[in-house]
Amino acid sequence: MENILFGSDESYRIYHEVRSCFINGEFIAVIVLSQSFIERRFQKSLRINGFENESKYTLDKFLKQFKGNYGLSDYFIDMVDMLRLKSNPFIHLRHVLDSNNLYS
Repeated sequence: MENILFGSDESYRIYHEVRSCFINGEFIAVIVLSQSFIERRFQKSLRINGFENESKYTLDKFLKQFKGNYGLSDYFIDMVDMLRLKSNPFIHLRHVLDSNNLYS
């Protein structure tokens, strides 16, 4: 019954996985899975409210769309964007000299 708060079984499982990873100090997994959880929550919320096309946005596009809108604080949007930028080098291959790599 608890997973009703999370919108879907997948989101519920991701949340609990993030929590376990954080407790165990698996911080790369926390960064990547947190982004996944947030993106799914945005998608689910938009879909439920009848915004089917918008629910297919990427996290980057969500954040650009939500900045200054929808009652979400800009601080929250900025923190989620920072999380997104931190996860990108883990998910997408970067050249060592890229400005957005694991070491920047």
